[in-house]
Amino acid sequence: MRYFVTLLIVVCFFVSAYAEGLGFEQTKILALKNSRIVKAYSQAFEASKYRYDQARGGYLPKIYLTQTGMQTNEPANAAFSKIAQGKFDMNYFLNDMANPNYVSNYETKLEVLQPVYMKGKIYFGIKQAKEMEDASVYTLERIKQQVILNLHRAFYGVALANTALAVTRKSYARTNHKAISTADFEAAIDRIIAGSEKKSSTLSPDEKHRVSYHESGHKVPGNLRSVILAM
Repeated sequence: MRYFVTLLIVVCFFVSAYAEGLGFEQTKILALKNSRIVKAYSQAFEASKYRYDQARGGYLPKIYLTQTGMQTNEPANAAFSKIAQGKFDMNYFLNDMANPNYVSNYETKLEVLQPVYMKGKIYFGIKQAKEMEDASVYTLERIKQQVILNLHRAFYGVALANTALAVTRKSYARTNHKAISTADFEAAIDRIIAGSEKKSSTLSPDEKHRVSYHESGHKVPGNLRSVILAM
């Protein structure tokens, strides 16, 4: 752990020397905008919205439009085309059926299919798509919060490193060391975490007052333990 913090201090020292500092809010905007994992889950959320809209479209009618065209002089097909057109008569049967001219036939068909009873297939499909969309929202928000949490940790590490550097420099100025060593960094970290060293073991009146309150917090529950167990 000490090695990691020491390395972080050294890295931050050089970064802060050559890089332009960014505020937390500005950095958060950049992190959320450029994070690949946030982009990936954002696309997954958009896809879930499309699937939900598609599922709701199951209640809409389906429309099919087809067009066919045919031109033939083959007797049987020509006769069927004439029948479909309502032009097959006795004159055609006697004079043209055996050796017909080319007959052109065009057909346009429009079908409208409206779902009426699907045994809940459409309803549960919509419900499932909606649940998936909601889950995508929660997942995306969780990923964003994780990115922000990591950013907080990074800023805390930088702040700790900068504070340790400042304490180390002050300590270095009061000593005869020729260079800042790892021991100086570790001493600075201990001072930041645990506070300044106190060489006196005598408690002040205020400290005695606070310690007595703290110890009473242990004593009172212990005295009530038998009463609570009896209840």
